[in-house]
Amino acid sequence: MKNLIGLCIASILCLSMQGKEAFDAQECYNNFVGYLWGYGMERDVDKALEYNRQLIDNDYLFSNYYQDWVTRSKSVNNELERLQTLVERGDTTAIHRLGYAYESGLIDGQPDVTKAFELYKRAAEAGHPRSQAMLSSLYSSFENFGDEDFSKTREWCDKAVAGGDPFGMYIKGMLYLEGVVYTKDNAKGIEWLERAAAMGQSNALYNLGQSYMWGFYGVTDREKGISYLKRASDAGHIKASRVLAYYHKDGKFVKRDISSADRYFKKALVDGDIDAMESLGDLYLFDVRDYDEALHWYGQSYLYEPRSILNERLKYVGMARNADNEISRLEKIALKGDAMACDTLRLYYSLGLGVDKNEDEAIKWGEKAFHYDKEIYACPLIEMLLRQSPDKRDYKHILDICAASDSSVMYCYGDDCGGIIETIELEKNYDKIKAMAENGDAESMVLMGRMYEAGIGVEENVLWAIEWYIAAANAGSVDACYILSGRYGLDDGSVEPDERKSKYWGDRAEMLENAKKI
Repeated sequence: MKNLIGLCIASILCLSMQGKEAFDAQECYNNFVGYLWGYGMERDVDKALEYNRQLIDNDYLFSNYYQDWVTRSKSVNNELERLQTLVERGDTTAIHRLGYAYESGLIDGQPDVTKAFELYKRAAEAGHPRSQAMLSSLYSSFENFGDEDFSKTREWCDKAVAGGDPFGMYIKGMLYLEGVVYTKDNAKGIEWLERAAAMGQSNALYNLGQSYMWGFYGVTDREKGISYLKRASDAGHIKASRVLAYYHKDGKFVKRDISSADRYFKKALVDGDIDAMESLGDLYLFDVRDYDEALHWYGQSYLYEPRSILNERLKYVGMARNADNEISRLEKIALKGDAMACDTLRLYYSLGLGVDKNEDEAIKWGEKAFHYDKEIYACPLIEMLLRQSPDKRDYKHILDICAASDSSVMYCYGDDCGGIIETIELEKNYDKIKAMAENGDAESMVLMGRMYEAGIGVEENVLWAIEWYIAAANAGSVDACYILSGRYGLDDGSVEPDERKSKYWGDRAEMLENAKKI
Protein backbone atom coordinates (compact mmCIF):
# COMPACT_ATOMS: atom_id res chain seq x y z
CA MET A 1 0.00 0.00 0.00
CA LYS A 2 2.85 2.39 0.89
CA ASN A 3 4.46 1.72 -2.50
CA LEU A 4 1.15 2.45 -4.24
CA ILE A 5 0.75 5.75 -2.40
CA GLY A 6 4.38 6.61 -3.18
CA LEU A 7 3.76 5.98 -6.90
CA CYS A 8 0.65 8.17 -6.77
CA ILE A 9 2.58 10.99 -5.13
CA ALA A 10 5.42 10.63 -7.62
CA SER A 11 2.90 10.79 -10.47
CA ILE A 12 1.45 14.00 -9.00
CA LEU A 13 4.87 15.62 -8.84
CA CYS A 14 5.54 14.58 -12.43
CA LEU A 15 2.14 15.81 -13.64
CA SER A 16 2.60 19.08 -11.81
CA MET A 17 5.76 19.70 -13.81
CA GLN A 18 4.42 18.73 -17.24
CA GLY A 19 6.26 20.54 -20.02
CA LYS A 20 9.41 21.11 -17.97
CA GLU A 21 12.65 19.29 -18.69
CA ALA A 22 13.35 16.33 -16.39
CA PHE A 23 12.99 18.32 -13.19
CA ASP A 24 12.86 16.12 -10.08
CA ALA A 25 11.16 18.35 -7.50
CA GLN A 26 11.52 15.87 -4.65
CA GLU A 27 15.26 15.39 -5.18
CA CYS A 28 15.76 19.15 -5.51
CA TYR A 29 13.85 19.81 -2.29
CA ASN A 30 15.76 17.06 -0.45
CA ASN A 31 19.06 18.65 -1.54
CA PHE A 32 17.83 22.07 -0.45
CA VAL A 33 16.88 20.81 3.02
CA GLY A 34 20.04 18.71 3.29
CA TYR A 35 22.38 21.60 2.54
CA LEU A 36 20.35 24.08 4.58
CA TRP A 37 20.37 22.04 7.82
CA GLY A 38 23.32 19.74 7.18
CA TYR A 39 21.19 16.58 6.94
CA GLY A 40 23.43 13.83 5.51
CA MET A 41 25.83 16.37 3.99
CA GLU A 42 27.99 19.27 5.03
CA ARG A 43 25.94 22.41 5.66
CA ASP A 44 26.24 24.85 2.76
CA VAL A 45 23.74 27.73 2.67
CA ASP A 46 24.87 28.87 -0.79
CA LYS A 47 24.10 25.45 -2.28
CA ALA A 48 20.81 25.40 -0.41
CA LEU A 49 19.87 28.72 -2.01
CA GLU A 50 20.89 27.37 -5.42
CA TYR A 51 18.56 24.36 -5.14
CA ASN A 52 15.77 26.53 -3.77
CA ARG A 53 16.15 28.85 -6.76
CA GLN A 54 15.54 25.85 -9.03
CA LEU A 55 12.27 25.20 -7.20
CA ILE A 56 11.21 28.83 -7.71
CA ASP A 57 12.14 28.68 -11.41
CA ASN A 58 9.86 25.64 -11.73
CA ASP A 59 6.84 27.46 -10.23
CA TYR A 60 7.20 26.30 -6.64
CA LEU A 61 6.11 29.69 -5.35
CA PHE A 62 6.29 28.78 -1.68
CA SER A 63 10.07 28.59 -2.10
CA ASN A 64 10.09 32.40 -2.29
CA TYR A 65 9.38 32.32 1.44
CA TYR A 66 12.31 29.99 2.05
CA GLN A 67 14.54 32.04 -0.23
CA ASP A 68 13.80 35.21 1.72
CA TRP A 69 14.28 33.49 5.08
CA VAL A 70 17.58 31.81 4.09
CA THR A 71 18.88 35.05 2.54
CA ARG A 72 18.16 36.94 5.77
CA SER A 73 19.71 34.12 7.81
CA LYS A 74 22.85 34.25 5.66
CA SER A 75 23.01 38.04 5.96
CA VAL A 76 22.76 37.92 9.77
CA ASN A 77 25.36 35.17 10.10
CA ASN A 78 27.77 36.94 7.71
CA GLU A 79 27.70 40.10 9.82
CA LEU A 80 27.32 38.37 13.19
CA GLU A 81 30.76 39.39 14.39
CA ARG A 82 30.11 43.07 13.55
CA LEU A 83 26.64 42.87 15.12
CA GLN A 84 28.03 41.40 18.34
CA THR A 85 30.65 44.19 18.48
CA LEU A 86 27.84 46.77 18.29
CA VAL A 87 25.97 44.86 20.98
CA GLU A 88 29.00 45.00 23.27
CA ARG A 89 29.07 48.78 22.75
CA GLY A 90 25.45 49.02 23.90
CA ASP A 91 23.87 49.84 20.52
CA THR A 92 20.16 49.21 21.29
CA THR A 93 19.19 48.74 17.63
CA ALA A 94 21.86 46.05 17.24
CA ILE A 95 20.79 44.39 20.51
CA HIS A 96 17.18 44.31 19.33
CA ARG A 97 18.15 43.00 15.90
CA LEU A 98 20.21 40.20 17.42
CA GLY A 99 17.32 39.34 19.74
CA TYR A 100 14.97 39.10 16.76
CA ALA A 101 17.49 36.93 14.90
CA TYR A 102 17.58 34.47 17.82
CA GLU A 103 13.78 34.46 18.20
CA SER A 104 13.27 33.89 14.45
CA GLY A 105 15.85 31.12 14.20
CA LEU A 106 17.97 33.13 11.76
CA ILE A 107 21.11 32.07 13.64
CA ASP A 108 21.85 28.37 13.01
CA GLY A 109 18.19 27.83 12.08
CA GLN A 110 16.98 27.05 15.61
CA PRO A 111 14.78 29.60 17.45
CA ASP A 112 16.18 30.47 20.88
CA VAL A 113 13.45 32.40 22.72
CA THR A 114 15.39 32.47 26.00
CA LYS A 115 18.37 34.18 24.34
CA ALA A 116 16.02 36.55 22.52
CA PHE A 117 14.33 37.41 25.84
CA GLU A 118 17.68 38.32 27.43
CA LEU A 119 18.60 40.60 24.52
CA TYR A 120 15.15 42.24 24.32
CA LYS A 121 15.26 42.90 28.05
CA ARG A 122 18.68 44.53 27.77
CA ALA A 123 17.54 46.78 24.91
CA ALA A 124 14.20 47.49 26.62
CA GLU A 125 15.89 48.60 29.83
CA ALA A 126 18.01 50.94 27.69
CA GLY A 127 14.80 52.51 26.29
CA HIS A 128 14.30 50.72 22.92
CA PRO A 129 10.50 50.86 22.25
CA ARG A 130 10.22 47.83 19.94
CA SER A 131 12.20 45.68 22.36
CA GLN A 132 9.88 46.86 25.13
CA ALA A 133 6.92 45.70 23.04
CA MET A 134 8.57 42.34 22.28
CA LEU A 135 9.39 41.90 25.97
CA SER A 136 5.76 42.61 26.90
CA SER A 137 4.63 40.02 24.34
CA LEU A 138 7.04 37.38 25.69
CA TYR A 139 5.99 38.02 29.30
CA SER A 140 2.37 37.64 28.18
CA SER A 141 2.90 34.45 26.20
CA PHE A 142 5.57 32.33 27.90
CA GLU A 143 5.12 30.94 31.38
CA ASN A 144 8.83 30.25 31.93
CA PHE A 145 9.58 34.00 32.05
CA GLY A 146 7.62 34.38 35.30
CA ASP A 147 5.34 37.39 35.86
CA GLU A 148 2.50 35.53 37.57
CA ASP A 149 0.25 38.59 37.75
CA PHE A 150 1.13 40.03 34.31
CA SER A 151 2.56 43.18 35.92
CA LYS A 152 5.65 42.99 33.68
CA THR A 153 3.42 42.61 30.64
CA ARG A 154 1.61 45.83 31.54
CA GLU A 155 4.78 47.68 32.52
CA TRP A 156 6.65 47.02 29.28
CA CYS A 157 3.58 47.44 27.10
CA ASP A 158 2.93 50.88 28.59
CA LYS A 159 6.57 51.87 28.05
CA ALA A 160 6.50 50.70 24.42
CA VAL A 161 3.32 52.69 23.80
CA ALA A 162 4.83 55.77 25.47
CA GLY A 163 7.74 55.40 23.03
CA GLY A 164 5.31 55.40 20.09
CA ASP A 165 5.83 51.77 19.04
CA PRO A 166 2.94 50.49 16.83
CA PHE A 167 3.46 46.85 17.85
CA GLY A 168 3.13 47.91 21.49
CA MET A 169 -0.12 49.70 20.60
CA TYR A 170 -1.39 46.53 18.93
CA ILE A 171 -0.51 44.47 22.02
CA LYS A 172 -2.25 46.95 24.31
CA GLY A 173 -5.37 46.89 22.14
CA MET A 174 -5.54 43.08 22.16
CA LEU A 175 -4.93 42.92 25.92
CA TYR A 176 -7.91 45.22 26.50
CA LEU A 177 -10.05 43.10 24.16
CA GLU A 178 -9.00 39.82 25.80
CA GLY A 179 -9.49 41.13 29.34
CA VAL A 180 -6.50 39.25 30.76
CA VAL A 181 -3.89 41.88 31.59
CA TYR A 182 -6.15 44.94 31.60
CA THR A 183 -9.81 44.98 32.61
CA LYS A 184 -11.75 44.09 29.47
CA ASP A 185 -12.73 47.24 27.58
CA ASN A 186 -13.72 46.83 23.93
CA ALA A 187 -13.79 50.57 23.21
CA LYS A 188 -10.24 51.09 24.49
CA GLY A 189 -9.08 47.96 22.68
CA ILE A 190 -10.41 49.18 19.33
CA GLU A 191 -8.95 52.64 19.97
CA TRP A 192 -5.43 51.22 20.44
CA LEU A 193 -5.78 48.93 17.41
CA GLU A 194 -6.85 51.93 15.33
CA ARG A 195 -3.75 53.83 16.47
CA ALA A 196 -1.50 50.91 15.53
CA ALA A 197 -3.30 50.45 12.19
CA ALA A 198 -2.80 54.12 11.33
CA MET A 199 0.94 53.38 11.52
CA GLY A 200 0.59 50.36 9.20
CA GLN A 201 0.85 47.61 11.85
CA SER A 202 -0.33 44.50 9.97
CA ASN A 203 -1.69 42.54 12.94
CA ALA A 204 -3.80 45.52 14.00
CA LEU A 205 -5.10 45.95 10.45
CA TYR A 206 -6.07 42.26 10.29
CA ASN A 207 -7.79 42.18 13.67
CA LEU A 208 -9.70 45.39 12.96
CA GLY A 209 -10.72 43.99 9.58
CA GLN A 210 -12.13 40.83 11.11
CA SER A 211 -13.78 42.67 14.00
CA TYR A 212 -15.60 45.02 11.62
CA MET A 213 -16.54 42.14 9.30
CA TRP A 214 -18.17 40.17 12.12
CA GLY A 215 -19.03 42.87 14.66
CA PHE A 216 -17.02 41.20 17.42
CA TYR A 217 -16.82 44.31 19.56
CA GLY A 218 -20.18 45.93 18.89
CA VAL A 219 -19.68 47.55 15.47
CA THR A 220 -20.27 45.83 12.11
CA ASP A 221 -19.00 47.66 9.03
CA ARG A 222 -18.23 45.23 6.19
CA GLU A 223 -16.93 47.89 3.78
CA LYS A 224 -14.51 49.13 6.42
CA GLY A 225 -13.59 45.55 7.32
CA ILE A 226 -12.68 44.63 3.73
CA SER A 227 -10.60 47.81 3.46
CA TYR A 228 -8.61 46.91 6.58
CA LEU A 229 -8.10 43.32 5.40
CA LYS A 230 -6.77 44.52 2.04
CA ARG A 231 -4.36 46.87 3.77
CA ALA A 232 -3.23 44.02 6.06
CA SER A 233 -2.71 41.77 3.03
CA ASP A 234 -0.67 44.48 1.30
CA ALA A 235 1.41 44.72 4.50
CA GLY A 236 2.23 40.99 4.20
CA HIS A 237 -0.28 39.55 6.70
CA ILE A 238 -0.78 35.90 5.68
CA LYS A 239 -4.13 35.35 7.40
CA ALA A 240 -5.58 38.50 5.81
CA SER A 241 -4.65 37.22 2.35
CA ARG A 242 -6.13 33.82 3.12
CA VAL A 243 -9.39 35.30 4.49
CA LEU A 244 -9.79 37.53 1.42
CA ALA A 245 -9.17 34.51 -0.79
CA TYR A 246 -12.00 32.58 0.88
CA TYR A 247 -14.35 35.57 0.76
CA HIS A 248 -13.80 35.92 -3.01
CA LYS A 249 -14.00 32.17 -3.57
CA ASP A 250 -17.32 31.83 -1.75
CA GLY A 251 -18.76 35.20 -2.75
CA LYS A 252 -19.09 36.10 0.91
CA PHE A 253 -19.30 39.87 1.61
CA VAL A 254 -17.74 40.52 -1.81
CA LYS A 255 -18.60 39.57 -5.37
CA ARG A 256 -17.57 35.99 -6.15
CA ASP A 257 -14.33 36.23 -8.11
CA ILE A 258 -12.23 33.10 -8.66
CA SER A 259 -9.30 35.03 -10.16
CA SER A 260 -9.09 37.24 -7.05
CA ALA A 261 -9.33 34.15 -4.84
CA ASP A 262 -6.45 32.60 -6.81
CA ARG A 263 -4.41 35.80 -6.44
CA TYR A 264 -4.92 36.09 -2.69
CA PHE A 265 -4.19 32.39 -2.07
CA LYS A 266 -0.92 32.75 -4.00
CA LYS A 267 -0.12 35.89 -2.06
CA ALA A 268 -0.58 34.01 1.23
CA LEU A 269 1.51 31.16 -0.12
CA VAL A 270 4.45 33.37 -1.10
CA ASP A 271 4.32 34.93 2.37
CA GLY A 272 4.71 31.50 3.98
CA ASP A 273 1.30 29.82 4.27
CA ILE A 274 1.56 26.16 3.35
CA ASP A 275 -2.23 25.68 3.73
CA ALA A 276 -2.65 28.00 0.74
CA MET A 277 -1.24 25.27 -1.51
CA GLU A 278 -3.96 22.86 -0.44
CA SER A 279 -6.56 25.60 -0.83
CA LEU A 280 -5.33 26.33 -4.36
CA GLY A 281 -5.64 22.63 -5.17
CA ASP A 282 -9.23 22.70 -3.91
CA LEU A 283 -9.94 25.88 -5.89
CA TYR A 284 -8.81 24.25 -9.14
CA LEU A 285 -10.52 20.95 -8.35
CA PHE A 286 -13.94 22.19 -7.22
CA ASP A 287 -14.31 25.65 -8.79
CA VAL A 288 -12.11 25.96 -11.88
CA ARG A 289 -12.14 22.24 -12.76
CA ASP A 290 -8.60 22.33 -14.04
CA TYR A 291 -7.47 18.95 -12.75
CA ASP A 292 -3.85 19.15 -13.88
CA GLU A 293 -3.48 22.44 -12.01
CA ALA A 294 -5.19 20.91 -8.96
CA LEU A 295 -2.64 18.07 -9.01
CA HIS A 296 0.15 20.64 -9.35
CA TRP A 297 -0.85 22.39 -6.10
CA TYR A 298 -1.58 19.18 -4.20
CA GLY A 299 1.86 17.97 -5.28
CA GLN A 300 3.49 21.14 -3.95
CA SER A 301 1.62 20.77 -0.67
CA TYR A 302 2.88 17.21 -0.23
CA LEU A 303 6.44 18.12 -1.23
CA TYR A 304 6.79 20.62 1.64
CA GLU A 305 4.68 18.80 4.22
CA PRO A 306 3.36 15.23 3.69
CA ARG A 307 -0.35 15.16 4.56
CA SER A 308 -2.87 12.34 4.77
CA ILE A 309 -5.46 14.54 3.01
CA LEU A 310 -3.55 14.06 -0.24
CA ASN A 311 -4.85 10.49 -0.69
CA GLU A 312 -8.44 11.71 -0.38
CA ARG A 313 -7.82 14.53 -2.88
CA LEU A 314 -6.21 12.07 -5.33
CA LYS A 315 -9.42 10.08 -5.24
CA TYR A 316 -11.51 13.21 -5.77
CA VAL A 317 -9.45 14.33 -8.79
CA GLY A 318 -9.91 10.91 -10.37
CA MET A 319 -13.66 11.00 -9.69
CA ALA A 320 -14.00 14.52 -11.12
CA ARG A 321 -12.06 13.64 -14.30
CA ASN A 322 -14.45 10.77 -15.02
CA ALA A 323 -17.65 12.38 -13.76
CA ASP A 324 -19.58 12.23 -17.06
CA ASN A 325 -19.07 8.51 -17.57
CA GLU A 326 -19.07 7.49 -13.91
CA ILE A 327 -22.30 9.21 -12.89
CA SER A 328 -24.35 7.55 -15.64
CA ARG A 329 -22.73 4.18 -14.84
CA LEU A 330 -23.31 4.55 -11.09
CA GLU A 331 -26.95 5.57 -11.56
CA LYS A 332 -27.66 2.28 -13.36
CA ILE A 333 -25.98 0.27 -10.59
CA ALA A 334 -27.61 2.34 -7.82
CA LEU A 335 -31.10 1.76 -9.17
CA LYS A 336 -30.48 -1.97 -8.72
CA GLY A 337 -30.03 -1.43 -4.97
CA ASP A 338 -26.25 -0.94 -4.64
CA ALA A 339 -25.71 1.19 -1.50
CA MET A 340 -22.09 2.06 -2.30
CA ALA A 341 -23.04 3.38 -5.73
CA CYS A 342 -25.74 5.52 -4.12
CA ASP A 343 -23.28 6.95 -1.59
CA THR A 344 -20.71 7.65 -4.29
CA LEU A 345 -23.34 9.65 -6.16
CA ARG A 346 -24.04 11.51 -2.91
CA LEU A 347 -20.34 12.41 -2.80
CA TYR A 348 -20.33 13.64 -6.40
CA TYR A 349 -23.22 16.04 -5.83
CA SER A 350 -22.40 17.14 -2.27
CA LEU A 351 -18.82 18.15 -3.17
CA GLY A 352 -19.40 19.15 -6.80
CA LEU A 353 -16.90 16.73 -8.32
CA GLY A 354 -17.02 17.46 -12.04
CA VAL A 355 -20.66 18.54 -11.69
CA ASP A 356 -22.45 21.48 -10.12
CA LYS A 357 -23.05 21.10 -6.40
CA ASN A 358 -26.61 20.01 -5.75
CA GLU A 359 -27.64 19.54 -2.11
CA ASP A 360 -31.07 18.10 -2.93
CA GLU A 361 -29.59 15.55 -5.33
CA ALA A 362 -26.90 14.63 -2.81
CA ILE A 363 -29.48 14.08 -0.05
CA LYS A 364 -31.64 12.00 -2.41
CA TRP A 365 -28.78 9.59 -3.06
CA GLY A 366 -27.71 9.64 0.60
CA GLU A 367 -31.24 8.61 1.58
CA LYS A 368 -31.13 5.73 -0.93
CA ALA A 369 -27.73 4.55 0.38
CA PHE A 370 -29.12 4.58 3.93
CA HIS A 371 -32.24 2.69 2.82
CA TYR A 372 -30.07 -0.12 1.43
CA ASP A 373 -27.48 -0.19 4.26
CA LYS A 374 -28.43 1.51 7.53
CA GLU A 375 -25.27 0.43 9.38
CA ILE A 376 -22.68 2.05 7.10
CA TYR A 377 -24.47 4.99 5.54
CA ALA A 378 -26.39 6.55 8.45
CA CYS A 379 -23.56 8.82 9.63
CA PRO A 380 -22.75 10.39 6.21
CA LEU A 381 -26.44 11.13 5.71
CA ILE A 382 -26.89 12.63 9.19
CA GLU A 383 -23.79 14.81 8.77
CA MET A 384 -25.16 16.13 5.48
CA LEU A 385 -28.62 16.82 6.94
CA LEU A 386 -27.10 18.63 9.93
CA ARG A 387 -25.14 20.92 7.57
CA GLN A 388 -28.34 22.14 5.92
CA SER A 389 -29.44 25.71 6.59
CA PRO A 390 -31.75 26.03 9.65
CA ASP A 391 -34.80 26.74 7.48
CA LYS A 392 -34.33 23.39 5.71
CA ARG A 393 -33.13 21.29 8.65
CA ASP A 394 -35.63 18.62 9.75
CA TYR A 395 -34.58 17.37 13.18
CA LYS A 396 -37.49 14.92 13.45
CA HIS A 397 -36.31 13.25 10.27
CA ILE A 398 -32.72 13.17 11.58
CA LEU A 399 -33.88 11.57 14.84
CA ASP A 400 -35.91 9.01 12.87
CA ILE A 401 -32.72 8.07 11.01
CA CYS A 402 -30.93 7.72 14.35
CA ALA A 403 -33.68 5.48 15.68
CA ALA A 404 -33.60 3.29 12.59
CA SER A 405 -29.82 2.90 12.56
CA ASP A 406 -27.48 0.76 14.63
CA SER A 407 -25.65 1.48 17.90
CA SER A 408 -22.56 2.99 16.21
CA VAL A 409 -24.66 5.99 15.15
CA MET A 410 -25.94 6.35 18.71
CA TYR A 411 -22.31 6.40 19.85
CA CYS A 412 -21.47 9.18 17.37
CA TYR A 413 -24.27 11.45 18.50
CA GLY A 414 -24.75 10.44 22.16
CA ASP A 415 -27.08 7.88 23.73
CA ASP A 416 -30.41 7.97 21.88
CA CYS A 417 -28.83 10.73 19.75
CA GLY A 418 -28.90 13.01 22.79
CA GLY A 419 -26.41 15.40 21.17
CA ILE A 420 -28.88 16.12 18.37
CA ILE A 421 -31.73 16.55 20.84
CA GLU A 422 -29.63 19.06 22.76
CA THR A 423 -28.89 20.89 19.50
CA ILE A 424 -32.63 21.09 18.77
CA GLU A 425 -33.29 22.60 22.20
CA LEU A 426 -30.51 25.16 21.86
CA GLU A 427 -31.65 26.24 18.41
CA LYS A 428 -35.29 26.47 19.53
CA ASN A 429 -34.35 28.66 22.52
CA TYR A 430 -31.73 30.80 20.76
CA ASP A 431 -33.54 34.14 21.21
CA LYS A 432 -34.16 33.47 24.91
CA ILE A 433 -30.56 32.37 25.53
CA LYS A 434 -29.17 35.41 23.69
CA ALA A 435 -31.37 37.81 25.69
CA MET A 436 -30.25 36.24 28.98
CA ALA A 437 -26.59 36.35 27.87
CA GLU A 438 -26.85 40.02 26.94
CA ASN A 439 -28.32 40.67 30.40
CA GLY A 440 -25.22 39.20 32.03
CA ASP A 441 -26.15 35.56 32.69
CA ALA A 442 -22.84 33.66 32.63
CA GLU A 443 -24.32 30.24 31.85
CA SER A 444 -26.20 31.68 28.86
CA MET A 445 -22.96 33.30 27.67
CA VAL A 446 -21.29 29.87 27.67
CA LEU A 447 -24.21 28.48 25.67
CA MET A 448 -23.84 31.31 23.15
CA GLY A 449 -20.18 30.38 22.81
CA ARG A 450 -21.08 26.76 22.16
CA MET A 451 -23.74 27.76 19.63
CA TYR A 452 -21.32 29.94 17.66
CA GLU A 453 -18.67 27.24 17.83
CA ALA A 454 -21.02 24.60 16.41
CA GLY A 455 -23.13 26.85 14.18
CA ILE A 456 -26.34 26.17 16.11
CA GLY A 457 -28.98 28.80 15.34
CA VAL A 458 -26.25 31.09 13.99
CA GLU A 459 -23.50 30.96 11.40
CA GLU A 460 -20.50 29.08 12.76
CA ASN A 461 -17.84 31.54 13.95
CA VAL A 462 -15.12 30.45 16.37
CA LEU A 463 -13.92 34.00 17.05
CA TRP A 464 -17.41 35.04 18.18
CA ALA A 465 -17.48 31.90 20.35
CA ILE A 466 -14.22 32.94 22.03
CA GLU A 467 -15.64 36.42 22.65
CA TRP A 468 -18.67 34.91 24.45
CA TYR A 469 -16.45 32.55 26.48
CA ILE A 470 -14.31 35.50 27.62
CA ALA A 471 -17.46 37.41 28.62
CA ALA A 472 -18.74 34.36 30.53
CA ALA A 473 -15.38 33.86 32.27
CA ASN A 474 -15.34 37.51 33.34
CA ALA A 475 -18.87 36.99 34.68
CA GLY A 476 -17.59 34.18 36.91
CA SER A 477 -18.14 31.02 34.84
CA VAL A 478 -15.73 28.22 35.80
CA ASP A 479 -16.70 26.26 32.67
CA ALA A 480 -15.81 29.21 30.43
CA CYS A 481 -12.40 29.55 32.11
CA TYR A 482 -11.65 25.89 31.48
CA ILE A 483 -12.84 26.17 27.87
CA LEU A 484 -10.52 29.14 27.29
CA SER A 485 -7.64 27.38 29.00
CA GLY A 486 -8.11 24.45 26.65
CA ARG A 487 -8.47 26.67 23.58
CA TYR A 488 -5.26 28.61 24.24
CA GLY A 489 -3.47 25.38 25.10
CA LEU A 490 -4.25 23.68 21.79
CA ASP A 491 -2.94 24.37 18.31
CA ASP A 492 -6.27 23.67 16.59
CA GLY A 493 -6.52 26.89 14.60
CA SER A 494 -9.32 28.44 16.68
CA VAL A 495 -6.98 30.92 18.41
CA GLU A 496 -3.24 31.45 18.48
CA PRO A 497 -1.78 28.95 21.00
CA ASP A 498 -0.61 30.82 24.09
CA GLU A 499 0.64 28.89 27.11
CA ARG A 500 0.53 31.94 29.42
CA LYS A 501 -3.12 32.65 28.62
CA SER A 502 -3.91 28.94 28.90
CA LYS A 503 -2.39 28.91 32.38
CA TYR A 504 -4.08 32.21 33.30
CA TRP A 505 -7.58 30.89 32.52
CA GLY A 506 -6.83 27.52 34.14
CA ASP A 507 -5.63 29.23 37.33
CA ARG A 508 -8.66 31.50 37.27
CA ALA A 509 -10.97 28.48 37.03
CA GLU A 510 -9.32 26.90 40.07
CA MET A 511 -9.54 30.20 41.97
CA LEU A 512 -13.28 30.46 41.23
CA GLU A 513 -13.84 26.84 42.27
CA ASN A 514 -11.99 27.37 45.56
CA ALA A 515 -13.98 30.54 46.23
CA LYS A 516 -17.23 28.59 45.81
CA LYS A 517 -16.05 25.97 48.33
CA ILE A 518 -15.37 28.69 50.90
